[in-house]
Amino acid sequence: MDKANEEEVVVAIVGAGPSGLLAEACLNRLGVANVVLEREDCSASLWRRRSYDRLKLHLAKQFCELPPHALPLQFTHLCP
Repeated sequence: MDKANEEEVVVAIVGAGPSGLLAEACLNRLGVANVVLEREDCSASLWRRRSYDRLKLHLAKQFCELPPHALPLQFTHLCP
């Protein structure tokens, strides 16, 4: 297929929360065009407006990692 017949595919990501932003980052790394749709006026609105002022995770660190950023090796088995 030549360039004149190619279509640009744009992926629509619904929601600019943590998962939506992660999906956007992964698609950007792959060079896939995307657009994030969010009904609020900012990204991660639950964290910015309605959540606790601090958070402690009590999970094994492999469940807290977000691709492509692994947690540092010096972290203990449980996240601080």
